[in-house]
Amino acid sequence: MDSIGMRIHSVRKNAGQTQAEFSKNIRISQPHLSGIEKGHCQPSGAVILLISILFDVNENWLINGSK
Repeated sequence: MDSIGMRIHSVRKNAGQTQAEFSKNIRISQPHLSGIEKGHCQPSGAVILLISILFDVNENWLINGSK
């Protein structure tokens, strides 16, 4: 996976959540999440941290794809 949006999409799908459910959990709007997943905008550091905590994924992997 070559973009942060694709990695976040993967986390969401692995969690079995819709964009609406996932965006509510990470406290952003569904359209903003859609934009992140499509690569139109970047998530904030706070969003990245929250995803890593809530979904037990490595923060460095989310940011740059490395473990």
